[in-house]
Amino acid sequence: MNILTRHGISISELPAGGIAPARPNSANNGAPELASTSSKDLAQFIQEIMQEGIPFVDAVAPKSGEQSTWKAKSSPTTFPQSEAPVFSSELTVTAKDANNGTEQERTEVWFSRRSCHRNSAEKRTASWAEFTRAFYEHHAETEHRYVPTVLAVRRAIYWDTTGLEIEVNGETWTGFICEVWEMKHKIEPKPLNNRVFPALQIGAKLKGKDETVFLQAPIFGFAESHHAEYAKDKTVVVATYAAVERLRIVPSSGQIEWIMATASDAGGNLPQFVQNLAVSGEVAKDVKMFLEWIPSQRL
Repeated sequence: MNILTRHGISISELPAGGIAPARPNSANNGAPELASTSSKDLAQFIQEIMQEGIPFVDAVAPKSGEQSTWKAKSSPTTFPQSEAPVFSSELTVTAKDANNGTEQERTEVWFSRRSCHRNSAEKRTASWAEFTRAFYEHHAETEHRYVPTVLAVRRAIYWDTTGLEIEVNGETWTGFICEVWEMKHKIEPKPLNNRVFPALQIGAKLKGKDETVFLQAPIFGFAESHHAEYAKDKTVVVATYAAVERLRIVPSSGQIEWIMATASDAGGNLPQFVQNLAVSGEVAKDVKMFLEWIPSQRL
């Protein structure tokens, strides 16, 4: 693991060609303006992240049927809002940080969940179209709408991925989304400050299959860039969030498999071990909150 960790990536290492969406009273509305020191083009940059993220999310529940390398909880979590039980697991991974030209190893704990849902736009479940619209096409906006602690979201940078196709481990991926978002989260109890999570988000579809992935990596140095807005607020703490997510229709059952795994650091005065105790339970609750919210979006 390298980029898809809490260490993430520096804003200067993002590929050139990033575009800032139009902002009121800005002289750079819509103009490519990302200052980048990266020698990688967009396709190479995305391919390297995909090569890292796809095997990692697959390890939660391998499509090959092999045993997962994650440590599973003894029993699944159930919610009245969902037909599907939620299976949780965790994994301690080794990551590498660059420090004065050398690499130092560290460990971080990731938490995952897996649930399989009947493919139907009905109460206590959702359809493939609903899942992909929410978690592939409009990921950040959807979280803002159904997660009460998400106060605001904004797209800060995006890349033109038109016509891009990338091969990873013998499979072709297309339909790419490559963007940087700021997400502002409410943190309780007071006097804890709210958090802002700047993150690179990459979404893709597996060509010829009903399968998508969505990968997120924290962006470092973002608050000092002119692309930032929420992160410049002195009343918030800039925090880190990494995640890998996969949606697919399981060929043998026709069910929608939803996998998500995450590692984060809220920073500030919250010790990491305290955060880890909370995150494990909160990850499963995403299933409850989404299936509670999605019926309100149906005609």
